[in-house]
Amino acid sequence: MSTAHSRTALARAEFFLHLAEKCEPDQRAEFEAYVDASIIFARTALHRLQSKYNHHPSWRTWFAQLKGNPAVEFFRENRDYLLKEGPVKIGQVISFNPAAAKTECNT
Repeated sequence: MSTAHSRTALARAEFFLHLAEKCEPDQRAEFEAYVDASIIFARTALHRLQSKYNHHPSWRTWFAQLKGNPAVEFFRENRDYLLKEGPVKIGQVISFNPAAAKTECNT
């Protein structure tokens, strides 16, 4: 991966998502921090596109087509909640037996 590409918001979102995927069940705080960072950078990617292409004649039409897109709405809603309210709760599994949870995830 080139250095220029690795500094894009989308590359950063992917980077943090890959780190989250590597977390073990007992690394909940790390997992949540990486997912939070991934959500923020994924939403930032759209903001940066808007800054760069806002004056392009087709921008408004293209951007309007994204309204209602489930992925775009997911990142918008969760990023806004994360920054304004608190941590998001995505795919959390509650377990009272950490050893059993670790075994279940590894099978």
